[in-house]
Order: sequence, then C-alpha cells, then structure tokens
Amino acid sequence: MTTITSPVFNVCYAALGMAVSPDGSQLYVACRQLASGVPDRFFMVNTATNTPTLTASFPRDSGNYYFINALAVTPDGSKVYLARTNTGGTSTVEYFDGATGARLGAISLPANAVPRAAVFTPDGSKLYVVDQSLGTHVINPVTNTRTKTMSQINTRGVDITMLPDGTHAYTGNIYQVNDLDVATDTGFATISGNISPWQIEATPGHP
Repeated sequence: MTTITSPVFNVCYAALGMAVSPDGSQLYVACRQLASGVPDRFFMVNTATNTPTLTASFPRDSGNYYFINALAVTPDGSKVYLARTNTGGTSTVEYFDGATGARLGAISLPANAVPRAAVFTPDGSKLYVVDQSLGTHVINPVTNTRTKTMSQINTRGVDITMLPDGTHAYTGNIYQVNDLDVATDTGFATISGNISPWQIEATPGHP
C-alpha cells in the first residue's frame, strides 16, 4: 500500500469526495477545510506517479461552512461533478474538465439543499444528486442545468447508486431504502423502512 503525501495536501483537513477516471489514470479528491474562511480545494492525482495537483479552490466567508460531499465522473471521463453543501442555503454542483481538472462552471441547487451523493446513468445522459433535505436532483450534463428535483419523501437520502442497465436508482437514508424510476424520474417504491443504510450499492441485474 502506498500513502499519497505532498505539501499540497497539508491544507486538506478531510477528503470527503473521491472518484477515479474511467481509464484509471486520475484520482479526483475534494477536500474540506476545518476552519471557516479557509477555501475548500479540488485536486487531481496522477495514479501512475501519485502526484497531486491543486486545480481549484472555493473561497468561503466566516459566516458559512461548506461541506464537500460527493464526486461523480461522466462515463466517458470528460467531466467531473462535485456536489457541495453550504449550510447558508446556496449549495451547488461544480463541474470540471476530466483531463485537466480545470473548473468549468457551477449549477445552482434550490435553497436549503443538502446534497450528499451523486451517480450517473450508464449512458451519461443524467446525473442524479441525492439530497437528504429536498429529494433527488436530476442534472443534464450536456446543458449543465438542473431539469428536475424529485421532491417525494422517498427520493431523499444520504447515498445513491444506479443499476448497470440504468433503469432504476436506489437511495438510502436513516429510515429506508427507496427505488427511483429513471424513465419517469419519480420515487417508484419504498423497499424497506426502519433501517439505517448510510451506504448502498447495486448489483448487476434488474430488481
């Protein structure tokens, strides 16, 4: 096992978002800072040399405390999406160039959103960002716009995963596991209640 160490990581209090490019050449790391007023940061790490490069930072004032919670890479590796939670009520989904790590823009989420995890459909046509407060946001990665927020109770959660065939997504929170219909972008069914799934994963096949 190799530990990636570098002076650039000295500013990183907690790596709360991590993802790998489809070809395995790059590791993306989003770092949260402990102190207010200190920028959060986004790194690319060359997996062949374990060399990290800081490519973006996110200034914040002392009145707001940002949490970086999720990273998702497009299936073709061209872009990386980062869900950021701001307790001040202005959460965003930032997106970056998958090859260079350069920040390309940001997508605003509704007020008081608390995004926790993200997953792409296998064809890359939709990005789902699960929100523990408002529901699951549907992002179009071509236009980089939020097309819908599934606001049903059973679309909220702290983690999300997608079936390999792209027909269903599953969200999990402290109370239940939910089944989301990708074709209609609705909360399709509650699978089970009164459990505590903080992390979930889908296996190949159809439910």
